[in-house]
Amino acid sequence: TSGLGGARLACDFNTFNLGSLPGAALDNFIHHIGKGLGRLCIDNPFADAARGFQHMPKLRQAIRSKQLMQITICSQIRRLRPLALDYWGRLWTLAAWCESTQGFVTLRVDEITRLDAMPAVFVEEPGKSLVDYLAWSKHPDRTRHRS
Repeated sequence: TSGLGGARLACDFNTFNLGSLPGAALDNFIHHIGKGLGRLCIDNPFADAARGFQHMPKLRQAIRSKQLMQITICSQIRRLRPLALDYWGRLWTLAAWCESTQGFVTLRVDEITRLDAMPAVFVEEPGKSLVDYLAWSKHPDRTRHRS
């Protein structure tokens, strides 16, 4: 029954307007859900989505100038070639080539805890460009470049 309860919770979580909860109740809800998931980064676009906005100017500049970036996200440090930003309603994502994993990644901007420009720029290479990312993102088996 725990699997069924988890499915019901996921359904209710996705349809429930978390913005209607008072601050303390929302914090308590996220705290307990986080314990159940066993991770610090909670897939909740309603909680503090604005914290990602602090990174937007640096990310936009890095995309324009092809600046290598080092980010910390969910306690992982990654070295990236930022390619594009996408807006999904209440959520911004970063499309990038990850030098750390040698693959494409799509990362939530609001989950970035640290963002630093590296002292180097990148040159577009075959297989690592925005055009390649777009082809990868549409491919049914995206495991060929997996983060």
